[in-house]
Amino acid sequence: MFQSLQPLPPDPILGLSAAYRADINPSKVDLGVGVYKDATGRTPVMRAVKRAEEILVASQDSKAYVAPTGAAGYNEIVASLLLGNTLKKSLADRRATVQTPGGCGGLRIAAE
Repeated sequence: MFQSLQPLPPDPILGLSAAYRADINPSKVDLGVGVYKDATGRTPVMRAVKRAEEILVASQDSKAYVAPTGAAGYNEIVASLLLGNTLKKSLADRRATVQTPGGCGGLRIAAE
C-alpha cells in the first residue's frame, strides 16, 4: 500500500527551530512551532491557560476515560461546524468524527 509513496521534503515550519538555534541575536523569540519560550528557554503556563484549567477542574464530575474516538458531544459539535447540520444528517451513516491529540498523531489515529 505504501510502496508508491515518496518521501516529503523537510517541513519548513520545523526548520525554523534549527534556524532559531543558529541565530545569535540575543532578542530572538522562538514562535516557529507555536510554542512560546521565555529568555531562559522555559515554556511558561500562560495565565489564561491556568484559569481555564481551574474552571475545568471546578466543573469536572468524572475522571472516566472518554471513548477511543473522543468525547461524543464534542465530535457532534465539530461535525456540525464543519459540515453544517443538513449535510451532517444526510451523511450520518457514512461519516466518522474523531477527537485526537492533533497533528500527525491525529492523522494516524483517524486512519487506524
